[in-house]
Amino acid sequence: MLGLKRSGRDSGTGTLARGSLSPVLWAATISLLIGLTGFGEPLDLALSGLRNKMRSQPVSGEIVAVGIDRRALRDIGGWPWDGETIAALNDSLFEAGARRVYYNFYFQSGEVRNEPALIDSVGRFPGRVFVASSVSPDPRDRSFVNPSEAIAEQVEVVSISKWITFWNGVESVPYRMRIAGVSRPSMEAAIADISGEEGELFRVDYSYSVASIPYWSAEHFVQNEGPLPDLTGRDVVVGGNDETVSDYYSVLGQRPAAGLFVTILGAETLKAGRPAFLGWISYWAFCFALFLAWRNQLWSMRTILTCLALLPVTFLGTTLLETINISAELAPTIAFVLIMLVWGIWARMGRRKKSEGTINPISGLPTFNAALHDEPLNRHVVVGAHFDTLAEIVSALPAHLEAEVTSQVVNRLQLGIGNTALMHGDDGNFCWFVPAEDFDRAVTQFSGIHALFRNPVLVDGKQFDTNVTFGIDRDPAMPLSHRITSVLAAAREAMSSGVLWIEHDREARPQKEWGLAMIGELESAISRGEMRTVFQPQIDLLDGRIMSAEALVRWKHPVRGEIGPGEFIALAEQRGRIKHLTTFVLDQALEFVAEARKSNPDFTVAVNLSVSLLNDDSLIELVLGAIRQRDLSPSCLTLEITETAPFKDKGRAAELLARLTQMGVRIAIDDYGAGQSSLDYFRELPVHEIKIDRSFVQKLPGSEADEVLVKSIIDLSHALSKSVTAEGVEEEEALELLKQFGCDRAQGYLIGFPMSPGELLDTLSPGGNRASA
Repeated sequence: MLGLKRSGRDSGTGTLARGSLSPVLWAATISLLIGLTGFGEPLDLALSGLRNKMRSQPVSGEIVAVGIDRRALRDIGGWPWDGETIAALNDSLFEAGARRVYYNFYFQSGEVRNEPALIDSVGRFPGRVFVASSVSPDPRDRSFVNPSEAIAEQVEVVSISKWITFWNGVESVPYRMRIAGVSRPSMEAAIADISGEEGELFRVDYSYSVASIPYWSAEHFVQNEGPLPDLTGRDVVVGGNDETVSDYYSVLGQRPAAGLFVTILGAETLKAGRPAFLGWISYWAFCFALFLAWRNQLWSMRTILTCLALLPVTFLGTTLLETINISAELAPTIAFVLIMLVWGIWARMGRRKKSEGTINPISGLPTFNAALHDEPLNRHVVVGAHFDTLAEIVSALPAHLEAEVTSQVVNRLQLGIGNTALMHGDDGNFCWFVPAEDFDRAVTQFSGIHALFRNPVLVDGKQFDTNVTFGIDRDPAMPLSHRITSVLAAAREAMSSGVLWIEHDREARPQKEWGLAMIGELESAISRGEMRTVFQPQIDLLDGRIMSAEALVRWKHPVRGEIGPGEFIALAEQRGRIKHLTTFVLDQALEFVAEARKSNPDFTVAVNLSVSLLNDDSLIELVLGAIRQRDLSPSCLTLEITETAPFKDKGRAAELLARLTQMGVRIAIDDYGAGQSSLDYFRELPVHEIKIDRSFVQKLPGSEADEVLVKSIIDLSHALSKSVTAEGVEEEEALELLKQFGCDRAQGYLIGFPMSPGELLDTLSPGGNRASA
């Protein structure tokens, strides 16, 4: 025997992950950093938008919006209106029964012509007219805006100061603000008749539907044509509802809306009661306490199931809390739970591997994995046996007869090899080890074992024939795992060759598989003209014109035909041949764009750039030299960095990309959302454009979660002054939804299939440059 047990289990494996604080503390530290740094905010925004869609509800109807919209500006005139016009609006609103009127405008000194007319009108309704003021949220810049003193004496002055977040939305609103030394209530608090302290904030509930807010154009009240709507007992908020007179803000789970509507949503939030915000620490502390208590059983199924349950429970629990005006953030908790889930699964697999991975459950023999832990075995000769039909026999029999078949095979093998320890693999494979000096004896045993299997295996009254062949490896220089694989390959080769056994000979193996041969042919394929570049058009969603295209490489092999880029690009990266391929595509793309710009001066082209080249300083000269050679502007070229590929040296890559952008080349992140750290790309790389991965776009419309994610990516990109292109657009409905989301460009089969340079130039010709979509 060579030190291997034929059966039994390692009783010492139960100590894995027991009594260790490390995984809990690591998970706690990482998730705590996510909470403290705000890295989880994009996830919280996406989840909040999803919950808002789930809880979508109409407003109370007690607050009416009156908009200075396109219709009013067209019929009455551009803003600001004179005092007589605003006075007419004010008088009509109260004539219609308005309880109070709130103007989302400042009416600064000198802003309103014929101010006395407005002062006279608002003075007739003391305590019922409210005018806006604001102060800069930057503590270093306390500049403020107030209405004129004459108007302020006749009205109530309220604050419309808001903090605009990075996603161009209003997350929280202060109850009161001190403006020019005077404490002013927010317009939202004044409408809801709720008071609060200065600096105290409340979160806006965006589950209220903007579309459900009662709305009238100001033109209806100023022109006074037809009966006035009944506003009895209702508050009215007057504000801009056109891009020329109002900013537009992101509304989580809905379309962007003018500040007028955001103010009303804030007031509706307060009308439902004072909101409470739990932050993220409450959920996080609960999970920390839970996993700390279970630290000795992180591998248990209870912990894994608890993690799986905590994810939907915290999401749905937060959704229920929001129905009673209590909100919370989930990203740090989700990160904590996911880390513990992965750890629990990994620890459980480790326990199972230790306890079961070394013993075959059917035969009770050691598995091949057991040999890998026994280093002295590598000095011996490795012998493998392969049964040609054993796997088929087992699959054809009922499960309870598998052990009987295996037992008969093992008994005959054991009889043939004597007391040598036998190991059992999968698919009718066995192996054992013999000392090097016993090599000849081992070979003579093959004939006897083969003779034992001339008689069929008898199971359940049925006879099954099976044949056995052998493989041998005598090279101790190779790793044991490699040697076991080699002897089994040799045994199968012996079966197919009709011989009893074959000794594995590394020198006799084929020198090159197709994958390696393909790399060897890559450069010659370019010179032979087998490589070509095609271009997939991209349309500008604002006007529907094709203004850019992505260059894609194709290979038509003379023997194998078309080879997909997925087969050779990754290999080219691994084998250091990607630069040559990139140079070819870059030259083809710039030749094309030079031709395209003769009739379309603003046309641009995108070329994929492997991150492996971002450590090569010669890339700068490669790109700019190719551009100068054709007398082109660097702005005609966009280099797309694939997000699914990790950087080896992100700092050096960022520096190189910065040099390219300074020279005018545009940089895009390709396949955005497919896996790497998105926030790192936004913060650390000089990126102009984001290309949303097709896996998100192809689920539009229909998947609410993907709609929220795509909308959030677009809003986030725009907030950071980056353009957005959606890849994989194949349906008209998806295209229309992307237009509604404000996406800049689209690419996909709906727009156009990859086409030759000539075909695309024909499409771009005068009269033809309009996407069919």
